[in-house]
Amino acid sequence: SGVGKTRIVETLHKALQSVKADQSLPPMVGQPHRELRMNPKAITAPQMFGALDVIANEWTEGIFAQLWRKANKDKKNFTWIMLDGPVDAIWIENLNTVMDDNRILTLANNDRIPMLRPNCTLGFEVEDLRNASPATVSRAGVIFISDADLGYMPFVKTWLTGQQARSFADALEGLFTERMDTMLEFLKMEVKSKMACSNISLITSMCTLIDGLLKDLTPDSGASLEASQAERLFAYSAIWTVFGILESEDRVKVDAFMRQNFQGLPEVEATDTIYEYTIDPAGFSWVHWSEKIPDWDYTGTELAVDFPKLVIPTIDSARTLYNLERSGAMNRAVLLVGGPGTAKTSSILQVLAKQDPQSTMFKKISFSGATTPLIFQKTIEGSIEKRQGKTFGPPGGKQMLVFVDDISMPEINTWGDQPTLEIVRQLIEQGGLYNLSKPGEIMQIVDLLVLGCMLHPGGGKQDIPNRAKRHFHVMNVTLPSMTSINMIFGRLVNLMYSESSGLDPELLAAAGKLVEMTVNVWERTKTKMLPTPAKFHYIFNLRDLSRVFQGIFMCSTTEVKDELTLLALWKHEALRVFSDRLVNAEDKKWFDDTVMKVLEETTGGGKASKLKQEPYFATSSG
Repeated sequence: SGVGKTRIVETLHKALQSVKADQSLPPMVGQPHRELRMNPKAITAPQMFGALDVIANEWTEGIFAQLWRKANKDKKNFTWIMLDGPVDAIWIENLNTVMDDNRILTLANNDRIPMLRPNCTLGFEVEDLRNASPATVSRAGVIFISDADLGYMPFVKTWLTGQQARSFADALEGLFTERMDTMLEFLKMEVKSKMACSNISLITSMCTLIDGLLKDLTPDSGASLEASQAERLFAYSAIWTVFGILESEDRVKVDAFMRQNFQGLPEVEATDTIYEYTIDPAGFSWVHWSEKIPDWDYTGTELAVDFPKLVIPTIDSARTLYNLERSGAMNRAVLLVGGPGTAKTSSILQVLAKQDPQSTMFKKISFSGATTPLIFQKTIEGSIEKRQGKTFGPPGGKQMLVFVDDISMPEINTWGDQPTLEIVRQLIEQGGLYNLSKPGEIMQIVDLLVLGCMLHPGGGKQDIPNRAKRHFHVMNVTLPSMTSINMIFGRLVNLMYSESSGLDPELLAAAGKLVEMTVNVWERTKTKMLPTPAKFHYIFNLRDLSRVFQGIFMCSTTEVKDELTLLALWKHEALRVFSDRLVNAEDKKWFDDTVMKVLEETTGGGKASKLKQEPYFATSSG
């Protein structure tokens, strides 16, 4: 994906129609060229060729049949019917008579539609031919395009041509020429990406992010930026696009690599990397993300009730939201990938909640194994209205953000394809969907942007097609750092057990250790209790930390009057969240011993010994 197949075909069209027509030349030379493009895997076979209503005995012609008729009637243009989607041995075998010398489309209702004119040809854009039969391959000329044939520089030079500030464009061109190959080689050889992405996908996202940053940080599209400031912008964009699909341990390697190849990077503390810094618009200098975290105050009255809805801003959430908004502002689809409990969904929901309802609406869709292309299309069609002609869009002239949760979930069919993701790609790439009630007519859909999130592929979890992935700015959302975890839960504990509450000082001291103890138990448990085929549910993530504290907050301070009661409550909640998930006595004993060991290390052996007997807490139904 991303090797330039579509652009090569477009260039061929322009070249052929720019030549002066001559009777001695083939029909395609010197004529105006028109392209009819469809994705055969975004629809079903009956929708493609036609279907017979058995009850009414009525035949409904399919999309391809209608396109074939249109091409047959068009006397003004040379028509290319481009089938842009994965090949399988079903739909393409039905085109054998079209592809051979007969050039006849045979339908299930016994219609035979010959191509009477020479000014039409059939083309296929596919990623591979793993499901193609010899009969298909022998009927088509096959041209393989490698990702090294064109590379990424034609795209970069085209993008730089559109930059208003020439000095800024020249500085960036030098950086792309000198640094990009080294960066891509480092990404391929030295670190492990959480998701495979093509080079052109990463660089397209990088160029889009640079545009978004220019729009946010500079009033003159970069005309006033010096070469060192352009390099700063280039480096920031690179770490959140080219190196934005890495986990925390690999980001440390990226930090060392960037310092070897770039000047003027910020000096960092021992635990920080360049990922903890952003660009300040005031002086276009590096500033720590901690200075950009918005203030947060709890305004509710019952912490236990409000707990599931609380969103506390951290460094991790602030930088994810910022980069997501910058790419979204340039109409680039964004895909967040990460482990469970890393706040992917809540990050996108925060972005949706910040939109002005007067100008922007949003639609949330959750994909599952049962989601079909028809379900997705009907959902989109239910949220748009006709604007003019064949153009559709959100009602009231608004923009619409479509959030697809668990985008990788739709079923992979027998041929290894995900038809639901093919129609998502068609919507992003072609900007429209075929009208199923009027076959052959495409609905152009404007003012729509797709946002998605999914789990890391691998380990039984699916990836998405490369050709769909190419249209997204893919960002890996890492687990929050220990600093962020301590800040989140520390703030909540301080709300419940504040120094101004007049509680026992020993109780407050014990409350101050709850976060450290819980994180300690969580870290040891997820390291020791790994999932196996017999224990596939042994997955411990940040949600488990939240459940422990939610249980603690459900017990009011009027009931928890001393240090031992609070520690007993903590032990009870840890057992309920972690130990109750364990399947045998051996694992439960290990966890009990671990909890006691953490209590001894944190509070001392004397207090821990008083908590050996398992405590029980219950909430009143009244």
